[in-house]
Amino acid sequence: MVKTKRKLVQDKIAVITGANRGLGKAISKVFVNEGATVVLLGRNEGSLIAVRDEFFNMGGKADICVCDLSNDGQIYAAKDEILKKHGFIDILVNNAGIETDLPFLEMPMDMFDDMMRINFRQLVIMTRAVLPSMMERKYGNIVNIASAAGERGLPGSTAYSASKAAVINFSQTLGEEMRNYNIRVNCLNPGLLDTELFWQSASKDYLLEKCGDLIDLNTVGYSAAFLASDLSEGLTCQSITVRGISRW
Repeated sequence: MVKTKRKLVQDKIAVITGANRGLGKAISKVFVNEGATVVLLGRNEGSLIAVRDEFFNMGGKADICVCDLSNDGQIYAAKDEILKKHGFIDILVNNAGIETDLPFLEMPMDMFDDMMRINFRQLVIMTRAVLPSMMERKYGNIVNIASAAGERGLPGSTAYSASKAAVINFSQTLGEEMRNYNIRVNCLNPGLLDTELFWQSASKDYLLEKCGDLIDLNTVGYSAAFLASDLSEGLTCQSITVRGISRW
């Protein structure tokens, strides 16, 4: 009798934020390929539908949930909608975020505040919304997408680096708090990613010289799937770097 290889996140319900493009879409595609039902969460309904339909055509299972992550009320409403439809949430991947490159003294404080709000605060609120249902089941897995810039600050990206450092420390601390509930919390810190935004970046030449090779988005996707799977059982509070160099 031939045994069928079990996929990494087989039959799990995974909510992935910022899932309509770039890294979020790549992570979602890996999760779909690895057997999960993926709830694609973002604010652009049209692009979410397009990604969902693409996954359907691959034979995968996906759903969409339209939500503006800058609105706390919409986050909690999205959580209620997902739980009503799917019953539970096994995995949360907090991926949504923004990046603006400006030296510290050239960056208006409202732009600095936006970076901290979108990259850190919305992640905290999304996590806060989902956690109670995970705690009730005594099961859950949270993967936060930070950045290698959060480990060692990137010149010209003070606000971005600070926001991602906050994500790293939040993940490590929350993982400790959730250990008795069988909820694992880890974060991934990608280095340079081969995305359209990277190639449009004013600092791309500096980054290529100083920061190592570009990482394929699928590498990050499978790293996230590993952290969300039973293969990483017992692994929590960890900050894992995904890049092709030892440091900036």
